[in-house]
Amino acid sequence: MQRLIKVVLVTLFLVIGLLMAPVGQAPVSEGHLTLAQPAFAAQERQAFPADKAGISAYLKLDRAIDLEKVATLMYRVEDVSNTHIIGTVQIPNFGGDVFPHLYADTSGWVVAYFLFNEPASLIMQWSGTDLYDPKVVIKTTVLEEVIRKVTDLLAILYETPQYYHFRYPEANAITIFVRTAATPGSQVAYVKVPSTCKLFEASYYHYAGNGSGGYLGGGHFSSELMLGEAQISMLSGRDQVKRAVGFYPKDLFILNKLHQLELTFSPDRDFGSAGMATVLIYRSR
Repeated sequence: MQRLIKVVLVTLFLVIGLLMAPVGQAPVSEGHLTLAQPAFAAQERQAFPADKAGISAYLKLDRAIDLEKVATLMYRVEDVSNTHIIGTVQIPNFGGDVFPHLYADTSGWVVAYFLFNEPASLIMQWSGTDLYDPKVVIKTTVLEEVIRKVTDLLAILYETPQYYHFRYPEANAITIFVRTAATPGSQVAYVKVPSTCKLFEASYYHYAGNGSGGYLGGGHFSSELMLGEAQISMLSGRDQVKRAVGFYPKDLFILNKLHQLELTFSPDRDFGSAGMATVLIYRSR
């Protein structure tokens, strides 16, 4: 994914025509990925649960996969046969662990995915970000971490996986953009999805925390995510970090309209930060 980030600004403005204009000096990061259907998706009979899968990252290995080894990576095994295995994998992230699904079969296919009713924003990997100084550069995703766990386990050279959304087979692109705030106040970004695109899903991953946790730690905080005048998410408390993940209302994310996204952060001490990642799934025509 890192190789794509270097050209994202040119891609967004010239090819997709999707406008994202950050305001202020807070760290902002964007990423763009192409969606492509895996070859096995066209097969009539397959073990992979395509009807249950949403956003996915996949890789085709040139060798058979030891399913018993793959099972050792899983938090929970849900389905297994002589030719395939399906389960969940535990991945740390801000606000608590996430549990993407993993599919592997003896023909060499490896697919990490979230379910079709889970927001694509769950692919955002915040872990490793400094909660006190969150300068975010998108280098990987939660799904890529699952794929890497498999290749490391099998002692195979890691390759960047491809992406696909099984619920939206027409979609051919993902855009991720991030805003963070480490000081009191608000940070604003603007996004406009042109009418030449078909938007299938807009989702968010909102976090906030004091970095310490507990009543004797970093103190109380609050953070709000707004889309225009609509409150999308509100986090508050004395936790080290909390999160909210969900979908933006479709009736609010209108094509060819400049939308304002605002992230606020209000700590009662000089600790912690807040952040939001917005993920768009769309077809660029």
